[in-house]
Amino acid sequence: MVNLDNVNFIEDSHGKKSVVLSIETYEKIKEQLEELEDISAYIEIKSKSQENFPFMLVEKLILGRDSKIKILREHRGYNATQLAKMVYISEAYLFQIENQKRKGSIDLYKKIAKVLDVEVGLLI
Repeated sequence: MVNLDNVNFIEDSHGKKSVVLSIETYEKIKEQLEELEDISAYIEIKSKSQENFPFMLVEKLILGRDSKIKILREHRGYNATQLAKMVYISEAYLFQIENQKRKGSIDLYKKIAKVLDVEVGLLI
């Protein structure tokens, strides 16, 4: 903490008040402000941090044996019927998308991404 006991206050002819402090005190204040900015930036990044997926899930997503939608649906604990209802499509249509027999619209992928709490780009 900076000791501010040794600062001087001055007033100009217009009544504007200023503080005069040593360069050493100024440097300490500047250093503490930079630390506060770093802490603030860290807190902001931490609050916006994305979910960390388990290694096994990432491995499944990368290897691509099953569709990404199916892998993430199962990871979130949804069965096909539940997910289909949440995005207002038939279970058969969802199975076709998961089995890459049909492609859904971008709007559908956005809905699915929202339900699965992932970025839409991860599904495409």
